[in-house]
Amino acid sequence: SNLYINNNSSLQSINGFGSLTEIVMNLTVNSNPSLRSMDGLIGIERLGGNLSVRNNSSLPTHRAQTLRTSIGDGIEGTVTISGNSP
Repeated sequence: SNLYINNNSSLQSINGFGSLTEIVMNLTVNSNPSLRSMDGLIGIERLGGNLSVRNNSSLPTHRAQTLRTSIGDGIEGTVTISGNSP
C-alpha cells in the first residue's frame, strides 16, 4: 500500500513510524508547509514505488535527501525532491 502525508498545514514533524521498514508502493510527503522533520521515517529499508518529497516550505532539502540516502538502493521507483526549503 501507499503512504501519503499531504496537505497538512499543522504537521511539524513525522514521528511514530519507528517499526515501519517497508512500504509496498509509494511514499509521498507533499505540501505540508510547517513540516520541519521526517526523522520518524528513517527506519524504512524498502520502498516498492516512488519517493516524492515536494513543496514542504519549512522542510530543509537536506532532510529529504537524508531520507533518500537512508533507504538507499531499497527505492525501486523514481525519487522527486523539490520545492522544499534550501
